[in-house]
Amino acid sequence: MFFNVTCVSADAPSLVGATQNEFILVTQADGVNAGIDYTCHLTMTVTAYNGTTLLNDNAELGSIETQTTPISEKVSIPTLEGKGKCTLCTDLL
Repeated sequence: MFFNVTCVSADAPSLVGATQNEFILVTQADGVNAGIDYTCHLTMTVTAYNGTTLLNDNAELGSIETQTTPISEKVSIPTLEGKGKCTLCTDLL
């Protein structure tokens, strides 16, 4: 199962990613611009047997099908400004 994430912004390039995890973290390396709001949605893609059993001596499962869900509800996600010094950050290292 893959989660496909798409984030768009009027002020920055779109971001697209896929993960098998239940979360995804996008950073500046992915093209995120600090201080820009993105609107994101996801889809889920599943590849599995179609659930039937072929009538033969081997009793094999049916063909493999890939299906993708419709686009989820869109969510607005603000990014951090990236300004100032984080004094707590060095304490966490």
